[in-house]
Amino acid sequence: MGEAKRRANEIAKFKVEQSRWLANLTPAEKVILQLSQRLEERLVRAQGFTEGCYHLAFFMTRYLVDKGVVVMPIIGWVNDGTWDGVASHAWVEYEGRITDVSMTRTSHPEQQPPGSMIVLGQILKKGRAEYTYYKNDDHRALKAAAMQRVDPQLGSVQAQKDAHHRQMLKIAEPGHLERIDDYLAGAPSGLQFNDLKQLVE
Repeated sequence: MGEAKRRANEIAKFKVEQSRWLANLTPAEKVILQLSQRLEERLVRAQGFTEGCYHLAFFMTRYLVDKGVVVMPIIGWVNDGTWDGVASHAWVEYEGRITDVSMTRTSHPEQQPPGSMIVLGQILKKGRAEYTYYKNDDHRALKAAAMQRVDPQLGSVQAQKDAHHRQMLKIAEPGHLERIDDYLAGAPSGLQFNDLKQLVE
């Protein structure tokens, strides 16, 4: 009974904090929140969309520009705390705060446990794992990736992932929205910009 009461108190406290957070959002932040919720609910959850972190980061960046909200697509690294390595990952940031809706569902949840839904640095849905986020120039992530490259089992796979990571970094460079447009235009049917725009509006 004590554990149930403690859990109920935790949930009540979380709801109060979330209500307070929601009440203080600016108009731009509310646009980011609404987009994040709709992508997570209608694409990630409803359609089982996985392994699309770059795609979601680029779509969110492009969509929000049209709404007058500027976010930065970040190509970096994450670690789930169960190993010493890192995985390439993408998210967006607004005023330095992380928004990531792509980790709530993973294609191999036993090897890569689902993470939290994070909007503007706030956890809205808690995942099975707590991921640590590293920007691309973080020395800890770079060291971990370098070690993976020389690992006999991971080396060849890491080389392919490194090449893809560099390609995504180039697309995400500030001032080159046309690269994001080209990336989204080349997506499969159902995942192109106008497809996703229709899904979230």
